[in-house]
Amino acid sequence: METTVRNTDHAITFLNEPVEKLLKDTTSHNERISALEKKTLDLREENKQLKLQLLEANSYRQKWGLRLQGMKEEDPQENTRDLVIKVLGKISPKIAEKLPEVVDSVHRIGKRKDGNSARGIIIQFSMCHFRDFVWRDARGLKFLEDAHLRLKEDL
Repeated sequence: METTVRNTDHAITFLNEPVEKLLKDTTSHNERISALEKKTLDLREENKQLKLQLLEANSYRQKWGLRLQGMKEEDPQENTRDLVIKVLGKISPKIAEKLPEVVDSVHRIGKRKDGNSARGIIIQFSMCHFRDFVWRDARGLKFLEDAHLRLKEDL
């Protein structure tokens, strides 16, 4: 019986050290898990804020542009910018000579389709003042209606 007690005592002493080490490791892991969970929550909040900032930036950028709908593509090698500047010159003749300077970029939206399709055109202005001027002049303009064109905000 004494031998069994000694053997048991020895086994308990022998196992006590690894159990204590495992308890310390478990505590350490729990602390690290808690820290990672907090960091994950912080990163999610930061991600949410960055998405909102991106949406605001895109919204602001779109205030500088207009979309022209209905201009057919007759030539695959067309100079869309020149065509758009001519149309904008007819919409706002007062600023027609400044349009080549203030129209920053012009491009069609989407992939080219077969036939004389009419992909939309995004027009980016370098100065918002001129964009607003063109937008104001385009409202209810007979020229656009006769040419089957529509100018709208790039929202």
